[in-house]
This record gives sequence, C-alpha cells and structure tokens, in this order.
Amino acid sequence: MNGVQEAKSLLESGQLEEAAEAYERLCTAQPETWEFWLNLAYCYSALENHGKAITSARRAFELAPDESVTRSNLAAILIDAAMLDPTLSEEQRRDFALEGVRLCDQLLTNDQDNTRVLYNKANGLSVLGEHQEAKKILQAVVKLAPQWDDALVNLGNSLKSLGRSIEALDWYKRVLERTPEHWNALVNMGEALVMSSTIRHVVEDANRYFRRALETRPDYLPTWKWLVHTELLLGNEARAEKALKHILTMAPSDEFAQYWLHQIHQARVGKRSAAE
Repeated sequence: MNGVQEAKSLLESGQLEEAAEAYERLCTAQPETWEFWLNLAYCYSALENHGKAITSARRAFELAPDESVTRSNLAAILIDAAMLDPTLSEEQRRDFALEGVRLCDQLLTNDQDNTRVLYNKANGLSVLGEHQEAKKILQAVVKLAPQWDDALVNLGNSLKSLGRSIEALDWYKRVLERTPEHWNALVNMGEALVMSSTIRHVVEDANRYFRRALETRPDYLPTWKWLVHTELLLGNEARAEKALKHILTMAPSDEFAQYWLHQIHQARVGKRSAAE
C-alpha cells in the first residue's frame, strides 16, 4: 500500500491521529498538492485541534482558491474554531466567524440552496450574536434537510439564545426521539430546561440529561459546570462538591470550581458555627 492509499484508508476507518500523521508526511513530500492539505485539515478538525486545522485549511485554499471544497472547508473550520475553541479571545472568535461567514456568502452566490454552507453561515452568525438571522437560515436548512440532527439542534440553540427556551425544547426532543444519545441535543436540552424553569422536577430532568451527555463525552467541562448548577439548585451539596473536584482534576486552575468549592466550604462552616 502506498502512502496516499494508506492515508486515505486510515481516514476512512476513523483512525484520525494516524491519518493526520500520514497526511503530514504527504504534505511534506508534496507540499503543492492541495488535496493532501485538505484531508489533513479534516483530520485535525475532527481531532478538535483547531489551530492546525485552520493552518492546513488555509494552505489548501491558497493552493486551490477556485475549488469550492477548499473554500467551504476553510469556512467550516474557521466557524467551528470560533464556536468551540476555548483558548480563543473574544476578538479572535469574532474575526474567525466574520471570515467564515464571508466565505460562505461567496459560495452561496452560485449555490443558494447548499445546506452545508447555509448551516455553517448560520453557526457563524450565532457566534456574532445575530441569532434572529441564524434562526431564519436554519429554518430554511431544516426544510431542505429535515433529518439533519445537527441542524435541528442548532435551530433550537438559536431559539434558546433568543430567550425562547420552551420552543427550543421541541427541536431537541425531535432529535432525541430519533437519536437518543445525540450528545449536543442532550446538553442543550438540559440547558433549555434549566433556563425555562427552576421547579424541582424540571431541574431533576435537566440533571439527568447532563449526566447522559457526560456518559458520551466525559471530558467536556461546560457540561460538568451545568451539572454542578443543577446539583446546587437541588440542594445536593455533596454531589456538587464531587463534580467540582472532578473538574479540578481536568482543569486545576478552573475559577468556577474553585469558587463554588469555597462557597460550599464556607456554608458548612457557617452551619457548624450556628449549631454550636
């Protein structure tokens, strides 16, 4: 098997780290071949290495600026980074989203119903806080692709960002009926429930959604923090404390975890003093 076949086989079989290494070798050996850079960008994006994904996608686009796939790939990777990379500053997130939306607009000039490009543009607009426009675009995407779970979830997210959490719940429910362990739907379902009501049984439901999401992706800090929030609302200090300590094993300097552990400790000291 030659290097190109090996890299392709690794990528198709989901062996992303090995595929990235294989495409790195190909890019070094043949640096002018844009397809290698494009596939390397796919690998790093899937591995959530946003910096290397952007570098690779930019190189593919520089080599083949007239190929719609390189433009679309760069737009998607920039917008994904703006949405998901916690190391970016607010200014960087905005710059990446703006560039991604601009690239999407260029692509839509010749293909107005491209659902993937419309979806990416809506995500970029959400990063920029333009949730009403993102909602309109996602509604169009859902009409064109009603079985696309991620589009349904993001339509719910746009509604949630507009303060319409009750409506958002319906979209998450549709996804979970079809795909019960859809991680993003589980997380956002929990968030929308907490945002819609602090009645105990609603918070308990949210707590269960967060726990299910953590079974799928146990290393995602924002979900752990939402879980802590629900435990505190339910008065489960011991369970909140356990979750906070787990957060600190993943991020030892996390200010949220440090703050709430201190608050729990202070509350216990106050109770003991009052009892004495």
